[in-house]
Amino acid sequence: MSEIDLTTGKPTDWNPQITYPGGGIEAVQALEIYENRLFIAGTFTAIDGITRTRFASFDLLPSPKLNSLNISISGYTNTTNKIVNINGTLFVGGGFTNVSGNSINHFFSLNPNTFALSFANNPNPNFPVSQIHKLSNGKFFIGGEFSTINGSTATNRFAIIDETNGSFKQGPSGSAIGLLTGSLTQGEKIFVGFGNQAAPNGSGCCVGIYDIQNFSPISHNLGIAPQ
Repeated sequence: MSEIDLTTGKPTDWNPQITYPGGGIEAVQALEIYENRLFIAGTFTAIDGITRTRFASFDLLPSPKLNSLNISISGYTNTTNKIVNINGTLFVGGGFTNVSGNSINHFFSLNPNTFALSFANNPNPNFPVSQIHKLSNGKFFIGGEFSTINGSTATNRFAIIDETNGSFKQGPSGSAIGLLTGSLTQGEKIFVGFGNQAAPNGSGCCVGIYDIQNFSPISHNLGIAPQ
């Protein structure tokens, strides 16, 4: 991990020493900035010799310095895929099943000022979360590898949940063969990538386009062919 001076385009002197398992596993997998703090997550176990188990934060001013946040993430794939700041709360998704000793599946939130953890809005997905969005209509979107949330509610790789209590509100019809690998929003649409397979109730391979009001699929012909 490094810091780039946007004026010169060159790296600064900041060079944190990150301890991680190696073997082709990404040491840092997710980053987010809130005000003057940087939050990172990955497979690391220490930074500059100080124990930090897969999640850490730096105060950026006057120069980056590891701060007191010390939570641990573990279980399942031991990974974090996404950190997103939404209205001053950090939402975190990944392939974990334990956060600082709390049994929790793949999703939690964090107050970036006080470092307080919250699990009240966890939707309990059965597999990892890799995408988190607040849509333009106010709906809260999560996506990933999961096929159920709240323990039993079936949904195909993505869902709208209540951001305060994690309850299921809306999901796509149809079935997804592949895993959700990426998503982005534009206006009244959300575009969802599905690896090498079909999207739920969509047309063609690999990309689904949905109306964010009702999740009805929007027909497209992007000409993407699986390999």
